[in-house]
Amino acid sequence: MRRPWDQWRTYLLWLSIPVYLAVLVRNWASIPDRLAVHFSASGAVNGTLPRDGFIASSTLLLVVEALIFSVAARKRGPDTRISRIARYAFRYGFTGFITAILIRLVRYNLHGGAISSVAVVVGLTCAALGVVVAFTIPGKPRVLKPPADGSDIVGESTHRSTLQSTILCSIVVVFAAMWIALAFMPFRIVMGCVLLVMGYLATITTLGFRYLVSPTALQINWGFRRMEVVPASAIDSVTIEPIHPARDFGGWGARWSGEDRAYILKGKTAVKIATPCGNIFLGSNSPEDLLKLVRRMNIAHA
Repeated sequence: MRRPWDQWRTYLLWLSIPVYLAVLVRNWASIPDRLAVHFSASGAVNGTLPRDGFIASSTLLLVVEALIFSVAARKRGPDTRISRIARYAFRYGFTGFITAILIRLVRYNLHGGAISSVAVVVGLTCAALGVVVAFTIPGKPRVLKPPADGSDIVGESTHRSTLQSTILCSIVVVFAAMWIALAFMPFRIVMGCVLLVMGYLATITTLGFRYLVSPTALQINWGFRRMEVVPASAIDSVTIEPIHPARDFGGWGARWSGEDRAYILKGKTAVKIATPCGNIFLGSNSPEDLLKLVRRMNIAHA
């Protein structure tokens, strides 16, 4: 059961909007008609926006960001202390980073001076660590471990998305080029953090999910990490079911919703494995073949 404070802690992110608006109201009379919003690698201003346009777009950015995190809070992730800390570090770190940058931009246009990189580095570091930990902590075991009887693997299957891998790898290349081209050291630090996170996501997405099936257990791997082991004795049934990843689980990858888990990178059909500890949805490029493979296990209820 999700703790009420889990959602309220996320809803507190909406406080970033009145804080930002309070700064604008306090300095309204001094805000210039056009504000500097973009800077070159050397820190020189090379882009401006009208005051009304800047305020409207920046406020909308905070609203959309808070809305996305509020919706994401309804989707249950791994229920461990470190995974909860990771989620909050990501949400608050990223929100604090955006809010601090917007406020610093306003103050820069009021008083001049340099754009401080402290908030940028701290915020992006928290966000990067949050993403990495959230993606690599699978949560508490939902089923018992299989017996260590040395059973041989009867088959394996992989699930990858060429489109997602291509997109993420392209983003990594673009970010790498930007990191090389940047001469302003604070920006290089920020871009380096983003590059590490995107590189990690691109790597595990390219490797995809790998399902190892033995007579006694099903092992689910994502990239370099073993995500879950499902004993055959804990499986009640195996079927092919339609699934909408964005609607049912809030996106693609390793996702949780209540007691259910989904390991899916593409497609709207998955192999559903029913267990006493919730349903497991396995994405596959060939669901029928994966279904036959899983049914080769010694499933007592099949």
